[in-house]
Amino acid sequence: MCKAYNVTPKYTNKEVNGKSKQSENTLQAAVKYRITQVITSSPGFIQIPLTNTKEQVQQILQRCNSIISKQQVKHLIQKQPTPPTLQARLKLHKPGIPIHPVVNNINTPTYKIAKHMSKLLKNCLILNNEHIIQNSDDLAQNVSNPKINPNCHIITYNIMDLYVNIPIQEVLHITKHFLNQSKMETQRKEQIIAILKEILAQNYFCFNNEFYQPTKDIAGVTAEIFLQYYEDIYKTCPRQQKHTILCALH
Repeated sequence: MCKAYNVTPKYTNKEVNGKSKQSENTLQAAVKYRITQVITSSPGFIQIPLTNTKEQVQQILQRCNSIISKQQVKHLIQKQPTPPTLQARLKLHKPGIPIHPVVNNINTPTYKIAKHMSKLLKNCLILNNEHIIQNSDDLAQNVSNPKINPNCHIITYNIMDLYVNIPIQEVLHITKHFLNQSKMETQRKEQIIAILKEILAQNYFCFNNEFYQPTKDIAGVTAEIFLQYYEDIYKTCPRQQKHTILCALH
């Protein structure tokens, strides 16, 4: 009769925890190496010296007193700001294992003012947002009972690297376009654009104690405005021009 042998290795709790920690460290080292490769070898990033962003933010807030009061200035300025740090997730399911960059802006000089401006813009801009979803639950609810015409086609578009592919100057121009549709005073409009320009200029991050800046523009807080603008154009333009618009965005 053959004997059955248990070939599963037996480890103490201490050994298991040690091996788990070792695997975690190995993965972190691999991710860090991959990020370093991308940053140092890609023309999409340049190394920059650190500037006094906190002082710049204080100056612009004090000048924009039509939309931000003195009391708000005290609240919106970070007392002990830290530079943005880069984290990343590896997209293991995609060819070449590309990196999904995640910049942590919490406690940065412009973090509070960016949140404040985001709320202000949503309150004063006229955005239809007909096709905006908040999260996966919102999407699931919207498509649970769809009413689709038999002649319709379902199309999905993948926006690649949204973080570094929205031009700042164009975003400012589009934001100004939406502001002009409101009845806001000219001075308030100008100050909103001035603050947005300062926020969007802070497109740098710290990695391995070095500071880098993407060579392309970044516009995280106004990506929705940018996409809404072109969505409105795409919906109303003649069919023969739709491909041209998509190519221009690409």
